[in-house]
Amino acid sequence: MAAWNLPRFVSSQLAAVDLVVCALPRAWPPVWRPRGPAAFSCPVFVNLTLDIQLPLDSLLRGRSRRGLRNGYNRSRREGYRWRVTTEERDLERFHRDMYLPHVTRRHGPRAIVTTMEDYRRNWTARGGSLLLLEQDGHAVAGLSVRIEGSACVLGEEGILGTVEAAGYSQSTQVGLKCAAIEFAQSRGLTRLVMGRSLAGWPTRFWRTNSDGARQCVHRGAASTPSGRLSCLGSAALCPSISTARAC
Repeated sequence: MAAWNLPRFVSSQLAAVDLVVCALPRAWPPVWRPRGPAAFSCPVFVNLTLDIQLPLDSLLRGRSRRGLRNGYNRSRREGYRWRVTTEERDLERFHRDMYLPHVTRRHGPRAIVTTMEDYRRNWTARGGSLLLLEQDGHAVAGLSVRIEGSACVLGEEGILGTVEAAGYSQSTQVGLKCAAIEFAQSRGLTRLVMGRSLAGWPTRFWRTNSDGARQCVHRGAASTPSGRLSCLGSAALCPSISTARAC
């Protein structure tokens, strides 16, 4: 359907059904939005950026950070330690044994995965490295990291299937993100760019009054969460930074 026919099509559907869902790209001109008795406007993804100028212990402090602290402390009790590598054998094992199984477990057989060739070309060739979380010298999880200015950018993530099967997935993911913070701070960086995550709440709820005027009766705060760790919930450190599933 041509873009210019969308408003007319939506209007006709609103007259025939109770609910119409429109997925509009971010670059869509703001002059038109679906109109109806009630309309929700919510982002699909939000960008996550953490200010990491404070020490990690300070970032994890507070009642709302209890889940993060528990996950981080559990990973420490398991003896997890991190190291950064660019060795080809480490990259291949991470891609084969951690990244691919982890992504397909999360998104199923239709997951859009990064091939090893694309990983080399788009990540390691551009200065990226691999942060490995190890236990007794054996890698159990990995996370791609790249330095851009004052920021550490996170990329693909993977966890061994045996670790996930044992119920350590969440604490391992928290441990990975905390290891990335420690790595970034050791390089003098001040921000951690975690990529995109699904928004957890709508940003606007519009209602059309009897006189036809639109009124915004609810406005959320989920545009671009940016700030210290205390501004984000525990879920912010748990989702994998991985490509979404193909529809």
